[in-house]
Amino acid sequence: MKRPNLLVLPPFLVLLCASASIAAGLGKGDPAPPFELESVKGKAVSSSHLGESGLSIVAFISLESKPSRELALSLANVVKEHAADGISVLVVAGDSADALKQFAEQHSLGYEVCADASKETLKRYGAEHVVPITYLVGPGGSIAKVVRGGGMVSQQVLLAVAEKQFARGDADTAGELYSKVAAEDPKNVEARAGAGFALAKQGKLERAEEEFQAIGKLGGEGQSAAAEGLAEVALRRGDLDGAAEKARTSQGTYASVIRGEVAARRGDLGGAQREFQVASAKEGQFPWQQALGFNNLARVTKEKGDLKKAVQVYDQAIEKEPFLVEARSNQAVALEKSGRLDDAKKALSQAKKLAPDNELVATLLRRIDQREKEKLDLERQKLTNQLVNDLVTAYRSGKLPKAPADEWSPRRLVLSFLDVKNQLGLAAPDGISEAFLQSVTRELQDAGRVTVVEREVIDKLLAELKLGSSELADPATRLKLGRVLAATVIGTGGFYPASRLGELQLRMIDTETTEVRSTISEKLESADRVATLATAVAKQIGDELRTDYPLHAKIAEVDGGEIVVGAGRKHGVAPGFRFKVVKDGAPVEVDGEVVGYRQTTVGTLEITKAEDGFAYAKAVDGRDFQKGQKLLEVAAE
Repeated sequence: MKRPNLLVLPPFLVLLCASASIAAGLGKGDPAPPFELESVKGKAVSSSHLGESGLSIVAFISLESKPSRELALSLANVVKEHAADGISVLVVAGDSADALKQFAEQHSLGYEVCADASKETLKRYGAEHVVPITYLVGPGGSIAKVVRGGGMVSQQVLLAVAEKQFARGDADTAGELYSKVAAEDPKNVEARAGAGFALAKQGKLERAEEEFQAIGKLGGEGQSAAAEGLAEVALRRGDLDGAAEKARTSQGTYASVIRGEVAARRGDLGGAQREFQVASAKEGQFPWQQALGFNNLARVTKEKGDLKKAVQVYDQAIEKEPFLVEARSNQAVALEKSGRLDDAKKALSQAKKLAPDNELVATLLRRIDQREKEKLDLERQKLTNQLVNDLVTAYRSGKLPKAPADEWSPRRLVLSFLDVKNQLGLAAPDGISEAFLQSVTRELQDAGRVTVVEREVIDKLLAELKLGSSELADPATRLKLGRVLAATVIGTGGFYPASRLGELQLRMIDTETTEVRSTISEKLESADRVATLATAVAKQIGDELRTDYPLHAKIAEVDGGEIVVGAGRKHGVAPGFRFKVVKDGAPVEVDGEVVGYRQTTVGTLEITKAEDGFAYAKAVDGRDFQKGQKLLEVAAE
């Protein structure tokens, strides 16, 4: 039998074909091929910097191509309007450097343009013969989306950028880009739906509802998008019945996500899991919708106690939408709870590159940094363990710290947060209560007057005593813990569902009288502004506690103009701190019994220098001060 003739390719042609095949198949999840180029301005441009600002757009064009030129001009507008939003642009072309420089200067492009004379970079990105081709690259240099040529390429790229900005939490930029495309093409369902979801995320629910109702009139896929969008609006309003009803009219991916969230909020984790499995099994109108299916499935899996499986499902969410910040943040929380601090830190570092202004991500990352430092401080760990052992003994024996016999002896104002829960479920990312406590503790400690019991001490104490959420729900147990910790006040409460996103509710309880001294209620408008909320709450807590528990002290010594006060830094005293000098006046009687004395102010002192247990003061007004005179903190203005 005669053998057929076989074409044997030279080795260099085999490599060339393989390279072309790889380039042609370059897609989402692949690493961006390396390159080292020089811009027409003479600046070195490297692939190693792609994704550093959050989102890099790498477009390959040709000046001979009209769609390429239109894309280049469209990207110039994106940079001009949104460079501050973490978007960078790079354009590469096979044209001459002189021609590209002239084009860039003529149109004031505002981004780097590189001439690829060797065509090597064009080959690696499959752009040697077909342009324009645009790659969206995220942190780590992975390709998140590819937009290849075709008609209306500028619109396609704007929609792709809007999609990624929405996933990374920037609803403002996403909404602007979607609206721009929708204005040019009012029948573009993707653009109209994207604008609607951006409005809903911004809390502009009435406008979102109007947009989705209008989309429904477009028919076809517009009806499905409208049903999902209206279900989203209802869910954000807290209307679970309305959300479920709207979601039932669509078989889309996001309709399953909505039905799952409704089930989860009603406590039906099994039903929620089934819906999220359906959502994760099919692509949605936007990649973030399917990714949310995986994200929420991972959260239910974590809630059921399988942290290892949850981490794996989060990986699937990130694979579907690498820019979904919430999935990376949630995964970090699961990794931290699994004891994988290094991996948690990596996940949060990637999330922070995507969303540098996200306070939840930044706070959780700072929290892990603090935990790492604490682990390396062996002496501190030794002291903490000894303290916890002493507290365990005190709790079990019932021998609680006694209050000073003299009410004018200085006492630290100590606050212990116990049982502050996140009851928002899937309405907010994981870790929100931990991030809030981290931020509010830091704010109070920095202010100086209130000492907050360290979270590490509380967590270790609860672990040693084997006290879980059910035991902490008992007010008597919380009060006993507060007294063991020598806390003046305990804070308890958490985040609860409310309009928009949720509401923080805290109660400050006196550990001696069991009286609720104050109640704090604040709206949580956005999870990525949790640190801003904590700052406002810390100020409110500090002001109220200083008013309710003014520091008492006595003059320890008077030497000419120098006055020594028997309270120092450990009691919250700092330069600028003021005391009233008071003396008992006429007695106050009730039914013949003296219940107290009217206090008369004889002067005011201001602290000039504070040591650990005492401080130096000067007289602001008054005179003839004497050792033993009583001092009462002046409330801050």
